[in-house]
Amino acid sequence: MGEASAQRDLGARYVWGTSLFGATGEPDYERGAVWLRRAADQGDLVGRSLLGFLYYNGLGVPKNLEQAKLLLSSAAAEGWPHAQVNLGRMYLNGEGVAQDYQEAFRLFSLAADQGNPAGIHNLGTMYSSGQGVPKDPEKANKYFEMASAKGELASRYYLASNLFVGKGTPKDAEKAISLLEANVDAGHRDSLTLLAYALTHSYSDPKHDAQAFAALEKARAMGDFQSLPYLAEMYLQGRGVQRNPRMAARLLEEAAARNHKYAQALLGYLYYTGTGVSKDLERAAILYAKSAEAGVARAQTSLAIMYERGELGPVDNEMARLWYEKAAAQQDPFACKYLLALSARGLAAQPPEAEAARLRACAAENAETFDINGASGFK
Repeated sequence: MGEASAQRDLGARYVWGTSLFGATGEPDYERGAVWLRRAADQGDLVGRSLLGFLYYNGLGVPKNLEQAKLLLSSAAAEGWPHAQVNLGRMYLNGEGVAQDYQEAFRLFSLAADQGNPAGIHNLGTMYSSGQGVPKDPEKANKYFEMASAKGELASRYYLASNLFVGKGTPKDAEKAISLLEANVDAGHRDSLTLLAYALTHSYSDPKHDAQAFAALEKARAMGDFQSLPYLAEMYLQGRGVQRNPRMAARLLEEAAARNHKYAQALLGYLYYTGTGVSKDLERAAILYAKSAEAGVARAQTSLAIMYERGELGPVDNEMARLWYEKAAAQQDPFACKYLLALSARGLAAQPPEAEAARLRACAAENAETFDINGASGFK
């Protein structure tokens, strides 16, 4: 039958794409599964856990959540933290088992108690989202910081994001950028776009703009379509690159085709104004509507303006009011301003005084930057 530990080690090398001499290459999950199954059949703990991981993800074997649960449960019961984490994810997401946040939390805690970075990270995400525990951004950040110190890149990403916006922690853009730069150096793709966003919203000089543009180009080359709208904005603004509205439109078309709701909103603005594309109000309305239905406040406001101006047929103040209200509920200052204006002209019911006060305060927040002629507010 062979020695189980040797079979497990060989299987793991195939799975992770490493040779006996430490060289790296492409994973061979099918061969890995063969050797891991031999090790698991002899009761090898790590072999069972890793084979369960393959069944869970459908790597080298047909995806089989029942088999994954069986293997991971047995390894988790014997205290193997990686199995506890993967089984916890199954309970967290209700994959192959009934969704059970308490059981997920218990399993992540067992792994975290052994210092497992993924277990610690998942506790952070549960506190961040309030899954099975009271939502607690401060506690989430503590877990993210602990896991980040152990090299968990996803935790470093979440921690940086929270530091940048001040969620559960005082705002610290400089520290957030430092964490994201460390993640980028470690090859974390998603950190590239967030780093670019942080740089362009913290600085306004050619050096940082060039750094942000380079990060977005790298993210795009790595297949991250989330980077496309931000890259398009840099082309529109001429930050870090020569201004090129046509290139911006091409990038937004690519992202909008993948149902990126913010790309749809910004592309709608380009069609509305004829920036980088031929002016097309019908196309603008279609894009605004898709984005608005997906909950983007500025698209909701832009769509409302088109109804109010009669650009989608006869003037329709009722539809305008409905979309303004949706956007105003998200504190969009332009929606608040125009909803109040509708009421003042007797075209919408007067809101109660408490709501009117909220709308006035909301409307005062940067409403002067709204491009009334462009009907978008995008800059």
